[in-house]
Amino acid sequence: MKFTIPALCCSCIIGVAAFAGAQDKPAKMDKPMGKEMKVTGCVAAGADADHFMLNDAMPAAKGGDKAMKADMKPMSYTLMGGDLKPHVGHKVEVTGTAAKGKEMAEGHAMNVTAVKMLAPTCS
Repeated sequence: MKFTIPALCCSCIIGVAAFAGAQDKPAKMDKPMGKEMKVTGCVAAGADADHFMLNDAMPAAKGGDKAMKADMKPMSYTLMGGDLKPHVGHKVEVTGTAAKGKEMAEGHAMNVTAVKMLAPTCS
């Protein structure tokens, strides 16, 4: 009995210290989704209402460099967010971040932050 009360007190102190230490760690709620990227392509309506695709998409040329690498192939992206309905059928430059999770498992997906029309048609 002599050792029971001090042992119990030590256990309580260690438990409270461990709990308090766990509370001091900052939560990582504001983790960025990914690096911003720009791609050009043609906006098409998706299978569901308010869902859109960017077809024949290629990385946007940087610094006025119009030459694309010969080994690059056009891709399609599922687009989420942004005001895309007025751009269906237009060639656009989309700025955004790569989507994470379920959207990426289904293919390439982007969270759209900006849309810039490059041409009124996709030709």
